[in-house]
Amino acid sequence: MPALAVQWVEPNRFPVGWSLTSHRHDRTHELVLVVSGRLRTTVDGVTRIAEPGDAVLHVSGRAHAESTVGGRPLETLYASWWVGTGADPSAWEWQRPDASGRIAAAMRWASEAFAEGTPAGVDAASGLITAALHELAQSIGGADAELVRRVRAYVLPRLAQALTLDELARAASLSRRHFVRRFTIAAGSSPMRWLRALRLDAGRHLLATTDRTVEAVGQEVGFPDRFHFSRAMSQRSGRPPSAWRTS
Repeated sequence: MPALAVQWVEPNRFPVGWSLTSHRHDRTHELVLVVSGRLRTTVDGVTRIAEPGDAVLHVSGRAHAESTVGGRPLETLYASWWVGTGADPSAWEWQRPDASGRIAAAMRWASEAFAEGTPAGVDAASGLITAALHELAQSIGGADAELVRRVRAYVLPRLAQALTLDELARAASLSRRHFVRRFTIAAGSSPMRWLRALRLDAGRHLLATTDRTVEAVGQEVGFPDRFHFSRAMSQRSGRPPSAWRTS
């Protein structure tokens, strides 16, 4: 896996009433850390409010809408990096608290390094955002977080299989009804919708980082043929699988 390569890192300030309609990013992932104010984000029909100290992750190809909340301007730290570099965040939960403050510290330092406008500054920023993402991956906690981790660990080696809701519930050692309720709260999406998004994000990652055929990638992530994979990818991202090939 190539080392993470940042596209942009900067602090931002948005006025009261600012909003951005639903949109997605084709070639980059994004990380937003709320410094002050409040940020409303909607992803896949689920809306969450990020308070100061919360980190919000936007995976490439996943549509999201954003707006300020309340009567205070919004201040954030922002970073974007290229798909196919660094760790693959496609199955991570998309909002988490920065309980330790390390994500904010790394992002502040990264924004200063990036602002230097030198190759050394960009390299330093890339390393610091790598550190921020490492902390982000470790920051989720609690029983619901463990539930998502357990299901993800079960699913990832089995993406090529036709997994059912009952199988996921058994992997979580919960009844079907209890599992659906708890998982939807923890992950911000229903289990099967989450699974489909995980398949597509994994497929997009393989398309960008390997030379496997579209059909082979689709089968590896659980689609029976190229037609179903291409249709699902186009519905989710607005682009066919071939468009995710790294030039």
